[in-house]
Amino acid sequence: MKYLRINHLFLTSIFILTVCSGIAQTPPFYKVTPFEEEGYFSKTVFPFNPAFIKSKKVKTLVLYDQDKTGRDYHYSFDTNGRTTGFITLQREGEKTDTVFYTVYGYTATGNTDYTAQIDYHNGLVRTSKYAYNEEGTLSVIRNFTLDADMPGRPQKGSIMNYQTVPGSYRSLINGHAPGDAFYEKQIEENNFSSRHYRYYTENGANAVEQTEIFDFKKQYQDRDTCSSRKTFYYKNGVPVLLFLHRDCDAKLTPSEYYNYQNGLLTGIRENPNRPDPRNEQYSYDKHQNLMRMENEWGGQVVSTLTMTYDNRVFLKSIQRKSASAKVADYFEDRVLEVTYTFYR
Repeated sequence: MKYLRINHLFLTSIFILTVCSGIAQTPPFYKVTPFEEEGYFSKTVFPFNPAFIKSKKVKTLVLYDQDKTGRDYHYSFDTNGRTTGFITLQREGEKTDTVFYTVYGYTATGNTDYTAQIDYHNGLVRTSKYAYNEEGTLSVIRNFTLDADMPGRPQKGSIMNYQTVPGSYRSLINGHAPGDAFYEKQIEENNFSSRHYRYYTENGANAVEQTEIFDFKKQYQDRDTCSSRKTFYYKNGVPVLLFLHRDCDAKLTPSEYYNYQNGLLTGIRENPNRPDPRNEQYSYDKHQNLMRMENEWGGQVVSTLTMTYDNRVFLKSIQRKSASAKVADYFEDRVLEVTYTFYR
């Protein structure tokens, strides 16, 4: 009997260790970075971790606003955990309208190939085409905008005369993104803007310089096409410092500092010499899941973001609570609940 008891305890210990190991090895739900990414809502919805989405076989995810009037966010993923679609819906009582419809395409090597978005507010279709160098590193993103000529939604508030392509929004909804011929024609006619990436090493840090170019100005013989420039400095594979440039030329003093602990982003600090500096603080649970973010303006906490998870480490809810809800749109108080569907 004693021999059997020892074996029972041994097997129980192995089971507990296996369960704990399995939890520890589960990727965190979010991929928290200092950057805002397309399709994620201004420091309220952070980018989902493709490794988590893939490992849990998540097919769709919906963030549902509890208020009768609010916005819902619908995400879809492929079996590799990559985002393939994103839809924003505006609800007012029983009425629901589509605000944005976005699709994502990928290359055979898994890099982002394009994003394309329908803006239902002003009837525009915006596409971004990604290009890479020989090492497979992102070199330029070219941005194109079309007037989709959507019924009842005229183009509004723009100084640009975008090319009108009737029905382009229907093609996108049906899964047909613009082909290479479209991009080649737009580039030839300088109907686009672009973001260029340059990589170099300085003072022991790896630098990534991003330059925004208004290529469309070339149509009017305007040589001043540079719109803005910023440089991120990386150490140990993560960004630690951001410099903004003056008129796309000389660097100013640092704009933001990024702090980490155990590889996790814990804080973003603006230059303390700026008037009313705005900072962010991040905290995590034992599974490295983001639990809370605090927004500080001038040393005062003006807003908090709290995430809850279930026992399987799935995100359950996101709650925004603000001292001054109308300081900025993304500070409005809200509770988003999460639902999922899965691949079999």
